[in-house]
Parts: sequence; structure tokens; C-alpha cells
Amino acid sequence: MEGKKEFYKKAEEALKRSGYQYYGEKDIVGIGSGHSSKPDYIAVKDGIVVIGEIKSPKEWPRSVMWRQIQKSDSEEFKAPRFCDNHGA
Repeated sequence: MEGKKEFYKKAEEALKRSGYQYYGEKDIVGIGSGHSSKPDYIAVKDGIVVIGEIKSPKEWPRSVMWRQIQKSDSEEFKAPRFCDNHGA
């Protein structure tokens, strides 16, 4: 967990340095039990929204967890999961 906290800080510093307004886990209200459905951070600049999810090396992008479409996914989030799921 300590390494993840260090990475959060580095991500926050880099985004702020680039002019983004940064919202971390204390700023983002969670959805669902245990707030497991919220992103790790959101950054906004000039109409661009970055939604960040920091994963451990065990949660690599080709894992099943990343590719499964979730009930809470909007159409924008379903599309890349669907494409990745069929391209695996």
C-alpha cells in the first residue's frame, strides 16, 4: 500500500505541474459498497478529463478484471473493454 501512496503523490504532482486541477480519493465520492467503484483520481484541464486508476503489477491491463464489462460502465467505458476483450 505504501508504494501505491507514493505513486498517487507522483501522479498528483505531475498533473498539477502540467496545469491540471487534481481531485484525489478524498475529493471523489464513492459509489457502491466499500466505494470500490470510484476512480483513484480525476484531473481536469481545458475541457480534458483524465480518469486515473492505479493498478498493481498483479492487475495488468490484459487481466480478466480489466476486460469484464461492469454493470456501472457507461457506453464510453464499455467500448474499450469490449474491444480489448475480443482482441485478447
